[in-house]
Amino acid sequence: MQDKPGQQLHSFETVTAEGDVILAETRLVVTAGVETVWQYERDRLADVRLAQRCLDCGDIVTPPAEGVTCWPCLNSSADL
Repeated sequence: MQDKPGQQLHSFETVTAEGDVILAETRLVVTAGVETVWQYERDRLADVRLAQRCLDCGDIVTPPAEGVTCWPCLNSSADL
């Protein structure tokens, strides 16, 4: 396993349509002041995108949340 840059945000398992389990993780990498989110699947880089911060709490928005609100803030507003 190679060293990966940045801070790990979370790791998870996902299942393909064929039933294979894929180990994945999301990492926050900051280069020259620019925040990016790196998605690894099966220990290989699968996706890189600009990081987006939640307008409510300032945390990084990661799947399954989309848009400008993170998953915990979406859940807490749904409870109201």
